[in-house]
Amino acid sequence: MTVLQEIKTWNSVRIGNICCAKAADKQLGISGIRITHRAYYLLEQAAFEGIDATLDLVRVTVQELGLKDGATTAEIHAVAARNGLSLCPAEVAPQLWLQHPSLMSWNKGSFIAMELIEDSEGNPSLLYLLAHCVTGRKLIAIRGGPDQIWNDSDHWVFVRK
Repeated sequence: MTVLQEIKTWNSVRIGNICCAKAADKQLGISGIRITHRAYYLLEQAAFEGIDATLDLVRVTVQELGLKDGATTAEIHAVAARNGLSLCPAEVAPQLWLQHPSLMSWNKGSFIAMELIEDSEGNPSLLYLLAHCVTGRKLIAIRGGPDQIWNDSDHWVFVRK
């Protein structure tokens, strides 16, 4: 048994009903959730496949993946894959906020484990859910190439296969 087999499903999310970045931005805005320009750009570059599915998600720290001193993006993705987790489609990020707006308590956040997308400056980036007590709930983009090092306490969202 792997360490991750003991981690329960954190949440489920239905995907397939957002067609593009513009639709995600509109729906998030109606829900009072801000999307930054950089996050919007990433969603514009992402593939919205329109596949209707419900995904079971886990939220784990880098340490819970067995990487006790922090790790790179590539290491995090590799360990997760060896333990039966897969990367999220980019659509998971807006869908989590839309379907579960009270998902995280204030001053908490989660990185979405996903294929990296180049931002407008060519930097590999990913999406991040942020619940901040002053600025509210946001969907933001974070630079993080394969060699980016993350803290052992950082939370990541993966799809449970």
